[in-house]
Amino acid sequence: MSDLNKDYFKHLEEEATAMLKENQNIISAFINFAQSKNIDLTEQEFKYTQMSGITVNSKDLFLKLNEDIVPDKDGLLDYKYLTSKLNKHVFSDGYFFADNYIVMADHLFRQAYSPNNGFQLFQPRFIEKFWSIDPSDYDEIKIRLDVDNLKIDIQDSSLLELDTWYGAIFNKDVGEISDQVVKLRPSYDFDDFDISSLFGGTYSVDVKWSSSQNIKTFQAEEFKTESINLTIDEELYFPVRYVHAEFDINTNTFRHFDGAFHFYTEKEYYQRRDSDLNYNKKEYSQIKSSSKKLFKINGKISTEIFVDLTSHFF
Repeated sequence: MSDLNKDYFKHLEEEATAMLKENQNIISAFINFAQSKNIDLTEQEFKYTQMSGITVNSKDLFLKLNEDIVPDKDGLLDYKYLTSKLNKHVFSDGYFFADNYIVMADHLFRQAYSPNNGFQLFQPRFIEKFWSIDPSDYDEIKIRLDVDNLKIDIQDSSLLELDTWYGAIFNKDVGEISDQVVKLRPSYDFDDFDISSLFGGTYSVDVKWSSSQNIKTFQAEEFKTESINLTIDEELYFPVRYVHAEFDINTNTFRHFDGAFHFYTEKEYYQRRDSDLNYNKKEYSQIKSSSKKLFKINGKISTEIFVDLTSHFF
């Protein structure tokens, strides 16, 4: 590590120590609040980052404070109920406000999947788009929140980040799209720096349309380059964004839409990334990656909403 980097990280550590000390009254008040709910917290569970401010990390803390909020089998929470119980503020997309804390959308929505980053920088504006939805428009709408981490300095200012790259124009006449498998990749003329800076490190995007009776199904997976990976429980994984949707030809609307992350092991990643979404049909060795669902919407979903959210999720 260079001296410059060492100085930078040292500065971050000193800043964090100072901010925790400066906000000791807020931390103590929240510990007392948690104790009133029979939840024991220690000062070691609080930290400061430039992006999120003062946060507290404890397993399922948000759910323990809100026993009426219960995740479904995929770990998703009812967005309608969340918006009826908690507040949303202008310029604070991705945040739900309670009286003395803020619960945030899951860190997989953030740049580089890190809780230390924002929801918008180099990650087109999916959270902004989702937060603007009127949940009463849909039969079911759900989102994954970071239930282990709460922001407690609720008066702190929000950080705005805007940097968006848009893809190809979409054919909105979904019923006329033929069943097909498509693999999109940056030109081979681009080097690693170009791929990183211009395409956000995207190696490829796989798209599949298929039909059964009056339902047309859409699937897509976005692979990043091998330099983008995560360590989970001491195991190396390659995170792949995934979208699944069902379009009802009779009503000319989507009826279901969900997004998730697929986590491929190193072997699975290299097996799959140069193939397509028909891999398991064509290959003897089957891949069943672990996954984590991030949002779900059921009801009459317009093509415009589907296109907008999909474009900003990838």
